[in-house]
Amino acid sequence: MTRCRSTLRDLYRSLIRVPAVGRWAAGFALPVIVGVPSLAIGCSPGETACLVLVALLAVVTVTDLLWRRIFNWLVGPALLAALGLAAAGGTLPAALLGASSCFAAMLSLYVLFGGGEGDVKLFAVVGAALGVHAGIEVLLGGHLLAAGVAILIVLARLARRRTGSLLAGHLPMAPFFALAAALVAVTN
Repeated sequence: MTRCRSTLRDLYRSLIRVPAVGRWAAGFALPVIVGVPSLAIGCSPGETACLVLVALLAVVTVTDLLWRRIFNWLVGPALLAALGLAAAGGTLPAALLGASSCFAAMLSLYVLFGGGEGDVKLFAVVGAALGVHAGIEVLLGGHLLAAGVAILIVLARLARRRTGSLLAGHLPMAPFFALAAALVAVTN
């Protein structure tokens, strides 16, 4: 386990040694790699924005699980792509409303309860890609899923009669938001 942590730490250090231009270029590559082929095969701009969101959620789930980080150089380009696709599809006002509403809702939770700043920025992308209603459903669903897992963790710690804080540590939220987005997509 120590060797694995050391490898992950070394990988993170290697990643942050990449110049900012390189990291941002990689961040812009994600929506291009996903968006261009989907548009080429006939997906609508709205469908393409959802595919970009899926790719972003997959990547930030990994970074959040490994390093508890959601990087700006991933979220920023995805937000620009979602807004650009909305403009191309004629739904820019709805995307802006979704981005600002979901960002504001997540920012309110962050100010009241703490959490990760990357999660707040991630919800601007969620709102831009999915709209206000679906974005808020993802926000609520992700938090409910996380609460369920937190309850299970507390019960497991109580069953083992572990001493110390029952909720020591932080849950990475990106996996719960990704799962909630999948559930919202399936049910809508």
